[in-house]
Formats: sequence, C-alpha cells, structure tokens
Amino acid sequence: MRQQHRRSACAIIQLALLASLSLTGRAHAQIFPFGQLEQVFGAPVTAAATGTPLLARDAPANVVIITQQQIRRSGAISIPGVLQYVTGLDVRPYTLNAPEVGVRTYNQPYNPRLLVLLNGRQVYLDEFGHVAWSSIPVQLSEIRQIEVIKGPATALYGFNAVDGVINIVTFDPLDDRVDSAEVYGGTQSQYGASLAGTAHVGRMGIRLSAGSYSADPKYTTVLQRPDAISLLKPRNDEIHLATRTALTPGVSLYASLSYSYGEIPSESFASVLSTLFLYTNSQRVELDADTRIGRISLNAYRNGLRENIFVPFFTQPNNLLQQRVYVLQATDLIRASRNHVIRLSLEYRNNSAHSLDFLGGTASYQDIAADATWMWHVTPSISLTNAVRVDDLWLGYDGVPIPNSGLTAQQIRQGGFAALSFNSGLVYKPTNIDTLRLLLGQGVQAPSLIDFGLQGAAGAFGLVGATGNPFLHPMIVDNAELDWDRQLPALHSTLHTALFIQRDHDIITSPVGGIIVPTPAAPIILAAENSGWSEAGGGEISLKGHTSSGWRWSLGFAYEDTFERKVGNRQIVFDSNSNLFSTVPRDSVIAHVGRTWGHFDIDAYGRWQSSYRDISFTTAMLNFIPVTISSNFTLDARVAYHLSKHVTLSVVGQQLNAIRIASTPGPYTNRQVIIALTARY
Repeated sequence: MRQQHRRSACAIIQLALLASLSLTGRAHAQIFPFGQLEQVFGAPVTAAATGTPLLARDAPANVVIITQQQIRRSGAISIPGVLQYVTGLDVRPYTLNAPEVGVRTYNQPYNPRLLVLLNGRQVYLDEFGHVAWSSIPVQLSEIRQIEVIKGPATALYGFNAVDGVINIVTFDPLDDRVDSAEVYGGTQSQYGASLAGTAHVGRMGIRLSAGSYSADPKYTTVLQRPDAISLLKPRNDEIHLATRTALTPGVSLYASLSYSYGEIPSESFASVLSTLFLYTNSQRVELDADTRIGRISLNAYRNGLRENIFVPFFTQPNNLLQQRVYVLQATDLIRASRNHVIRLSLEYRNNSAHSLDFLGGTASYQDIAADATWMWHVTPSISLTNAVRVDDLWLGYDGVPIPNSGLTAQQIRQGGFAALSFNSGLVYKPTNIDTLRLLLGQGVQAPSLIDFGLQGAAGAFGLVGATGNPFLHPMIVDNAELDWDRQLPALHSTLHTALFIQRDHDIITSPVGGIIVPTPAAPIILAAENSGWSEAGGGEISLKGHTSSGWRWSLGFAYEDTFERKVGNRQIVFDSNSNLFSTVPRDSVIAHVGRTWGHFDIDAYGRWQSSYRDISFTTAMLNFIPVTISSNFTLDARVAYHLSKHVTLSVVGQQLNAIRIASTPGPYTNRQVIIALTARY
C-alpha cells in the first residue's frame, strides 16, 4: 500500500513537470513591486494565493489585509496584538508574550493548525507543530501588511495550511525605504526597543532590523495553579538582515539571515505552564527572473531551532531538542493567454529533530510535493481558480525506541503517507460594487515530529511511557464557504459576509494528550492516535469605513460552533482540546472607532467574546480537567501626538475596563499601560 501511494505521488509530479514543459514559450510574466501595485489598484493587494496581484475581494480565498497604518494605529507591540481585532480570529493570551492564535472553531496550546509565513518562509515550528510568535524575527515597523487567510489553503499556500494562514509581508529592501526607531515601556516592567534601517548600494537594497523585549509580570492564575510560580520572566531578542539585488532587468536576487532568542513562559503541549528557551536562526536565498517561459522563482531556505524547556515538577535535560528544516522550491508563473494564468511548483522538504530524551535519537521526514494552480478569467466579471497539491512524505529514524513502545527503528522508518489537497474558488462580480465568492477546499495537517516519533521514558505521572505513532494519517479538513462583499459608497464603507461549514477527518491526538493504547510490550502506554472526526460551521459579518468628517470605524461579528464530534474508542487519561466542543468562543463582537485631530491620533478598540472550553489540571497533577472560561469584554485605546513630521509620542491602554480578566485557565491578563516614542524617516 505504501509503495502504491508513492507511485501515485510520483505520477502526479511527473505530470506537473510535463505540463510545465508543454507550456514553455507561450508566456511572459512581469514583476511589479507592491508599492506600484497599490498605486494602480488604489488599495492593498495580495499576490500569495495565485502569484498574480489581486485585491483581497477578488482573491479566490477569504483574505483580510492589515496595512502598516492599521498596525501603527492599533498600538500593539506584537503581531498577535494586531490580530486580536480581526473578525473570526481567536487570540488567546496564555501568558504575557505567548498567545495562541486560532482561525475558526479550534484553538489550544501549541495550536498545530495555523501556517505562519514571513515573506513566504515558514516560521511554523515542526517539532511540536506550533508558532512561537515572540521569536519571529520581524519588527512591526518593517511590515508592509499582514494577510489573514481563513479556511484550509494547503494547495494555494503550501505545507500544513490547515485552518488558515497568516502571511507577513515586509517592505522590500530595494524598492522601499524603512528607517525607524522605537523605545517603549510600561506596566509589568515591560521594556522594549526596535530599529530598522535601509541602505542602497548600487543595485542592491539592504535592510537591517533588530528588536528586544523584556518584562517582569506577577503571575496569578484563575485556578490558583502552583506551576505559575515557576514561570520565568519573558524576554526575546531578534535580528534580521534582508537584501535584494537587481542583477539585470527582470532578474533579482533576494537573501536574508535572521537570529532570535526567546525566554517564553507558556502553556505547554501538556497543558502545564512552562518556560521555553528558543534559539532560532534562518538563512534564505531566492532568485526571481522574468523569462520567455514565465516568471521563474528558485527559493531555498534553512530554519534552525535549539529548544530547551523548564517544566515545573519535571526533571528535564538542558538541551531538550535541536531541529533543522531544509526547503527547496521551484515555481513557474505562466501567462498562457490573456485569460489564463498557470502556476506550477515543485518542493522538497527535509525536516529532522534530534533529542536523546524525547526522541531516543533523531526523527526526520522528507517530503516531495508538486502543485498546480490555474486561474481562468472566464468573463470580465467571472474568474475561476483551481489549485491541487500532492505531498509524498516518508519517515526516517536513527535511534533507539523505548522498549514499551512495541516499535523497532525499522518499523518507524516505514511510516509516512501520500496526501492530496485542493482549493477551488469561483469569484463573480454581478455589479461594480458586489463580489460573490464560492470557495471549496481540502487542507492537510501533517503530524509533527513529536507525533511521529516521541519516545518518552517511563516515570511521568507514574505511567509506563509515551510514544509517537509512525503510522498516523494526516488530518484532512474539508471546507465549503460562500462570501459576499459589497461596497457602500454612500457610507464610504465596505460590507463583508461569509458562511462556512467544515469537517475534520482523522483528528490527530498528540501522545501527550493521554490516549491509552495497549502494545504487545506494555498494557498501558500513551500514544499518538487518529481519533475521530468533527463537524463545524458558522459565519461572520463586518462593516468597515470612514466618514467625510474624518472618523474611521469598523464593526464585526463572528459565530462559529461545533455541531458534531466523535472521538475514538480508546481510553483517554488526560483530556485534550481535540476531545471538547466549543474550544473557541461561539460568539464574538469586535468594534473600532478613531479619528485624527491635527497632531493627535485617537483610536479605541473593543472586543466581547462568549465562553469557551479549555483544559487545566488540579494541584495533584494527576487530574487534567476541562474548564469553562466565562465570557469577557476588553477595551483598548491609543492616543498619539505627532511631535514633528517624523517623531510620535503615544500612550496605549490595554484592558482599560478591568484590572484583570480570566481569559484562559492560565495566568490572568492584567491591565497594561505602555508609553512609546517612535521616530520614522
């Protein structure tokens, strides 16, 4: 069966290559910088979904674009702080600098279902399958826009885009100048600084950015959890160098280097408050060329991670895990005719993690993927985009499995899968002010390296041990969605609505989630499993605009609910979010109002959300329990005074309506006041 899957995957890859060769000589693509595109369209554009520039409402996906101006006016000091006021997102602050971000119907500690990209490079961490937001090496001042894509988009955006995508796009070092400096400080002993500078040397543009943050919060928890006292002070430092060189007309070379260090108190993979010590680094080179056979992009990058962890009540090694990810991508964007654009891509991924304590050695996988996207402008008012991707993944293992797992190293190396994903989007513009989108998608979530290869020795909670499962299937998410956007010129505003329904197949339960799977060698062992399915749906409506007198405003409502859920027949020792209904608030309301008066900018933001369910544990550490987090309301505000054309002084108040709120089972979120001085040139 495994060989049949691999032969099918190879056949699809060969067909993609043949299709690319058959279209050569028929197309020519042009490269436009984002700045010029925004001038042409009169609004922010996105190119990530199809490779061609589109307004968000014309994209074959549910896309929200957050601009640099909106980032600045939010007063946020982190990317999740910006995202918390996007309708349909759930931003859950487990600790001060370790939130989790979920898209529709699902969220949890170490959320594995959201792909996060920085200029197309994956910053999603594959070891446990999560995003360490505070360790992303980017400063808010150098971000051109943040693109939020809701719904499965694996075929459009790549590996592991299951529930959605956050695509962070920075200013181009060659076409844009970003020169800024900021210092800030506030309650809970928060201090931070960021720098970004741009230089042009001949045909090369260089941007260097760096940032630092530290705090000393006082942790008190909703359930008086004893692990909170062991959390360390949050801290993160990062540096990022990016260059783009125009080699010849139509040919450019992009290169980047980054490094970050973070001490991150967080709700860990086992629902235990712990402190992560993360060292990340990346190196990337990308060559883009306008040719007679299309716009060709060759992209290669390496992500490195060294991860230590401090977990209360456990004895952990100083060097917990090291990971390396190598990715090679080749893409050809072909304008086959006036009405047809085709994008063909091949990708190779090599991912490995080493840990004697967690993995018993080195666990790895290799993945070869091919994808094809066809965008057809059927008429001036109708466009159809179809995308398909196939992944062929196989495991590697060099180590010694724990005896109780019942597995040998050779059996682990036999694991893997082949999976198909697709996206289809029909965009219809019946009038100049209306846009309808019918979206269908199937996303694929691959198990993490821990899900595949964990080898947990005996002793934790008095159990025999925990093991990964090399024979896990990927989780498949099927989604259907209907969107309607309408411009309202009389109100200087835009209405956005969306209805969706989705089904998750083969939900992956992590080995630390507590599924008991008897093996020939042990009657009780925790193991990763494909455990059941769920059905969910909901919708959202938002209105955003401005008035002729200068007011800017927005209002949004989202409803999302799980209709049906079935878990496997295995006994569950420790509850996990995959076993719960209502893991995100069913209802949420977001509002914003702001205005500029002379030298002053004033903006206020409010968010109300209904209750939801999460996992916590008793002080005995042997009883993990589901808990209900009550509904709550948060009010934030920012007042900025422009001292000059280039210098701004701002004061931000977060959670002004309450001293503290129980927004998770972990530490309370406390009222914050932050003062910032910013210079931009």
